[in-house]
Amino acid sequence: MKKYISYILMLPVLLLSFSCNKEKEPVATMTGIYYAGVDGAEDVIEVSPGKSKTILVRAYADEGKVSDLPVNISFKADPEAVAAYNAAKGTSYVMCPGSCFEFATPEVLMPRYGRASSSAKVRVTGSGMEEGITYLLPLTIDKVTGTDKWELTEAPHA
Repeated sequence: MKKYISYILMLPVLLLSFSCNKEKEPVATMTGIYYAGVDGAEDVIEVSPGKSKTILVRAYADEGKVSDLPVNISFKADPEAVAAYNAAKGTSYVMCPGSCFEFATPEVLMPRYGRASSSAKVRVTGSGMEEGITYLLPLTIDKVTGTDKWELTEAPHA
């Protein structure tokens, strides 16, 4: 019985000593500069009515602009980018309807000193799209967690 009591009395002391030696969170010294990209995508991805395709999206670090901490990166569709893309490319694409795509996995991991992240999945369906119209689905980085030292590239990557 005495041994049982001594263990109970020692436990709070051990917990107290562990809580006093709390590790400091790592601080980034390098700023990661990122952009979103789709590996192996042609200029146009065709989706037939009633069918769907899964697109793999990654975050990439600009040359020499990696983070010295691992970070989580989330993506989003950016409707405001359609007008800028059309102006830059001389096209007249229409924003892909929100009902025609969904992020199956919107968040990826960019490893420490990584140039490419794991892949997020975006499912695109042809239901609800009009035939003969070319739609644009501009994907960009929404947020980065794990560091405050990050930026988006100045020029979008197509």
